Amino acid sequence: MMRKPKSNGHLVYMVKWPLFDRDLERFGLLHFYQENYQITIVDLSLILHPEIPFYPRPERLPNDIEVLQPKTWSEFNTFGRNISSANLIFFFFQSFGFSRQTFRPLRLIAQIRVPYAIQGISPLPGVGKNDLNPRLFELSVLFKRFIHMNLKNSLVARLKPQWFGIPMAKYALVPCEEKLSISGNSLVDEKTKIIPLHTDDFERFRNFKIHKKKSKKKAVFLDQNMVYHLDYIEINAKPIDENKYFEALRSAFSAIEEKTGLSIEIAKHPRAKYEDYDPRFGSRPIFSDQTIEMVRDSDLVLAHHSTAISFAVLLQKPIAILVTQDMYTRHPVDKNCFNALTAELGTELRYIDDLDSDTFENLFKVDLTLYAQYISRYLRHPNACDKSYWDLVSSSITEFKAT
Repeated sequence: MMRKPKSNGHLVYMVKWPLFDRDLERFGLLHFYQENYQITIVDLSLILHPEIPFYPRPERLPNDIEVLQPKTWSEFNTFGRNISSANLIFFFFQSFGFSRQTFRPLRLIAQIRVPYAIQGISPLPGVGKNDLNPRLFELSVLFKRFIHMNLKNSLVARLKPQWFGIPMAKYALVPCEEKLSISGNSLVDEKTKIIPLHTDDFERFRNFKIHKKKSKKKAVFLDQNMVYHLDYIEINAKPIDENKYFEALRSAFSAIEEKTGLSIEIAKHPRAKYEDYDPRFGSRPIFSDQTIEMVRDSDLVLAHHSTAISFAVLLQKPIAILVTQDMYTRHPVDKNCFNALTAELGTELRYIDDLDSDTFENLFKVDLTLYAQYISRYLRHPNACDKSYWDLVSSSITEFKAT
């Protein structure tokens, strides 16, 4: 069946990683496609992350959505004519604002004079920009940060975008407290319109049907692709020994199963590449794209510092934070996050590379008061309305025509 011509306008998405099927809802692509917008995706992963493997076009991405994948910055600059007709650009690969990575894309946006929107971060505790203020760290931690630092990026991030003719974002999509999400973002000023929203995990929970079920005597581990995650390459983090990590994990799982009588299942990270019963997890069952369902049906949630912990908080499940010494010291951000996360949730760190009889005491403790505070700080902006994420965005941006 032929689709009618696009009539509501032209939207551009700039991203730094290849898109997966789950991103089509998460970024509103299918929402606006169904609202009859022309959509162009500019995927800069081949330039910014040439080390990552090739990922095919998402199966559910409609064929008439154009995907531009430049291999060089010179090729990227020629795309100005493809996107200059856009009503709005969703600039979805910045975290804290102006940087070495964002400089050239922002320069092109300035040249074609198209307004743009950014997404504020949805940080875990301890990894917001204010949490990472150098004045808050001990000298030993500052030294480690210096070792891991990308000096060129650090220098560029200290410059003002206006010096290069780069305009501020017209809109900021803010999914939690503003001081956590956009405080210190150099692309936001007093003229930027703040759109109060909630996180993607809250959106999924909001649309999720919760059924009371009898205990299945299950625990779920929220896999984080910890050894292989591309984010750690980007921040120049110390590699984790794969064999030591999985050996510690298997030992911890066996100890928990013996102590609690629960069987552990693995909720696979979306970008991980494991077999269904991968020996790295002791041949325990592994499931894809079922995280919220697995958390709902579990009696205990095991995690490192995955953002999917949000589901456990929203569903009021006990959470055990598992860590190794190598993970804790891998990068200053990890140490900060582990400490802050356990404080916010009222739980403790459980070192799985040094198991003893006390490692898994009080596994089922839940502090519902702290969980409620976590939701109000990290998962939902205090002024967000009770509507779907992208309906809120559509109704707040003047470039969108009424449909």
